[in-house]
Amino acid sequence: MSETLSDLELHIRKQLLRYAVSQAIFCPTCGGILDVRRAILTEGSARTGIACASCWESLLERMRERFGADRVTDVLTELSVTDGRELYRRARNRSLAEKPEGAC
Repeated sequence: MSETLSDLELHIRKQLLRYAVSQAIFCPTCGGILDVRRAILTEGSARTGIACASCWESLLERMRERFGADRVTDVLTELSVTDGRELYRRARNRSLAEKPEGAC
């Protein structure tokens, strides 16, 4: 994910992720309930997928073992990956930076 997301792009990605989570409700791999703050949405030219963070990390690890880290990196550059952990971390950091001094 690009390091310089505009406020609008950040908002759009969060809404897309929220929509995907609300449609899926459960992780298709493990069957656990999806949490938007820990879900990963992948979009390719032909398919879109959603998974929980632990299943995503497990998939990446299996791919690295089978195909090598370089090939996995190549595949990931072809996909648009929206990581809820990163989005909500950025939003939290941004809101903390905007709080006036002395505010709770």
